[in-house]
Amino acid sequence: MKEFIKGKEDWEGYDLDDNTKWSGIRCNKYLLEFLKEEDHIIAIQKFFVEKLNELHTIKEIYPTLNWKE
Repeated sequence: MKEFIKGKEDWEGYDLDDNTKWSGIRCNKYLLEFLKEEDHIIAIQKFFVEKLNELHTIKEIYPTLNWKE
């Protein structure tokens, strides 16, 4: 997860160095940022599809991670 988020400003990790907790990565974007777009609905959809594609790539590269479903 550390390798994935390296160089990606929109992703952040949590508890990545604590073996006693569940660690993870997340991506946050304020709703107001989408409202600046001409079509904010399309912008939101594009954002989610982009992030889901990135997560799919991670899952393919690291299939042994403990993925919660």
